[in-house]
Amino acid sequence: MLIFTLPSGILEITIFGFAVVAFIMAVRFFMDSRRHLAELFPGTVNARKLLPFGVDRSGFLIPKSEAPKEKPAARVLFRSSETTSPDSTKGEIRELRQQVKLQQQELERALQKMAQIGQQAVAEEKTATVLAEQQRMESLRLQLEKKDAEIQRLKQQETYAQKMQERFEEVQAEFESLQEKMAQMEQQAWQTAELTIQLEHSEQTAFRLEEALAKKDDKLRDLSLENQRLHDSFAELQEKLSEATLQRQQLARKVQLLESLNSDMQSMAESNRKLKTEIARVAELESMLQMVSEERHSYRR
Repeated sequence: MLIFTLPSGILEITIFGFAVVAFIMAVRFFMDSRRHLAELFPGTVNARKLLPFGVDRSGFLIPKSEAPKEKPAARVLFRSSETTSPDSTKGEIRELRQQVKLQQQELERALQKMAQIGQQAVAEEKTATVLAEQQRMESLRLQLEKKDAEIQRLKQQETYAQKMQERFEEVQAEFESLQEKMAQMEQQAWQTAELTIQLEHSEQTAFRLEEALAKKDDKLRDLSLENQRLHDSFAELQEKLSEATLQRQQLARKVQLLESLNSDMQSMAESNRKLKTEIARVAELESMLQMVSEERHSYRR
């Protein structure tokens, strides 16, 4: 009784799975080899040397039953020539080489079996068996030639696939270089567009600056005219100011003269007032003298 322990690590699980698959493939290959030998040499396979289990098409072990089974169909020695990748082509070449080696080993075992059968069988059976074995050998030789042709074809396919891979890499490199060039051209186009926009903006700015400069020139011209007009007005004002100053000086002299005349007139008025007072006193004295004289004259009468 076999005891299987459950692996705990992922690596152990992987190794265990690979071991199980390798064991199933070995058992299946052994069963296929025995069946192929049974087809080549009927009646020579010992029944008690067979294993008590078989392998189904899915690769699983199944127990053998005692019921008679149908004769298995002949193995397909050639695969469909479909386009595969370089890795799968290499795998097929290795598989075909392995099958060729196995068939060569089967052929050697068949030759040995033929020698044993030739020693044990009678001459007629030996001749018939030899002819049958020769036919089988010829069939195997043809199969080997076909395998070699298929190997050559797969090698050519591998070479063609390598060339296609190299060509694909070259095309991919060219495509990447074209993409880089296109990216550079797009960047240059964007830069050109940005420069064009900046140039248009600069032209608009220059146009606005020219308009502003023209307006400033007009304003400067107007200011110059206004300044000239103000200068003329200032000159006129200076002339008027000088004339007004002269008139003021003349008026000041006239005022001084009038003030002196006024003071003279005031002094004359004071003198006149005094004179009038004196005249009034004189008139009063005259009237008094006249009265005195009249009184004297009256006294004399």
